[in-house]
Amino acid sequence: MKIAIVGGGLAGTACAYFLNQYGADCILFDSAGDVATGASGNAYGMYNPRLSALLTPEAIFYRDAFELALDLFPKLDDIDLHMCGNLNLVTDAQKEKRFNKMLDHWGWSVDMARMVNADEASDLAGVKLNHAALFMPRAGMVSPPKLCRALVRGVEVRHGAAIHDTADFAAFDAVILACGAGALQFAELDYLPLKAVRGQITQVQASNHTAALKTALGYGGYFTPAVEGVHMLGATFDRDAMHNDVFDADDAQNIEGLGEAVPHLVKNLKVAGRRAAVRVTSRDYFPVVGRIPAH
Repeated sequence: MKIAIVGGGLAGTACAYFLNQYGADCILFDSAGDVATGASGNAYGMYNPRLSALLTPEAIFYRDAFELALDLFPKLDDIDLHMCGNLNLVTDAQKEKRFNKMLDHWGWSVDMARMVNADEASDLAGVKLNHAALFMPRAGMVSPPKLCRALVRGVEVRHGAAIHDTADFAAFDAVILACGAGALQFAELDYLPLKAVRGQITQVQASNHTAALKTALGYGGYFTPAVEGVHMLGATFDRDAMHNDVFDADDAQNIEGLGEAVPHLVKNLKVAGRRAAVRVTSRDYFPVVGRIPAH
């Protein structure tokens, strides 16, 4: 089966990888000169499932995808895999209730997720924390660009291909549109409730207060352990924006979010870089997967 995949981010390269494993003949088309130049282009990204109180079909999707990633990532070379764990901080009563219900319903053992008090969270993190947390020992972070490159090893990739019409793929048995915000340009997808979202991440230099951090922190935003002296801090959420301009105010917003959760970590933080990109999302933020109906 010959399949065209439009988009070289995490979604497109993952499709190419798994379809290739099943013997499909895939060709990936991307408008840039390399994969992962858009929303998948941050230097580091956390892998961590979206957490929900009940084991709904949506939760099963995220749980199973996370478990698949845990199996796959160690098999891939050169993706900067850091199995540092993740502490999801309990910053309000609603999160405490959700995390405890999740542990009741998801059926995971303690090596996948467990609640820890503030003292244990501090020991795990290597820095003082004032909140209890849901600790996920097997969560961590990777380099999304390196992951995308690893996923398309052995797959034909055609760079510089600006595709705006699926009619260009008449010779293929199937076409997968996995091009993020680029999907908004396809008339066939006008019926879907897709929205553009611009997000800016901030890179900050490790300080005396942050250098000891051993685990990633989640608190609404996220903060990663330092790699080569730099932490990743994110991210803003700017609905309907279709540009990748960067702003000092967004850096300040990211730092403020960290300060609300762990005040002492923001002392003397210095911005070392920033990056903004546009992704596409649905109203409920669930991935859009399925066949486009014939018109």
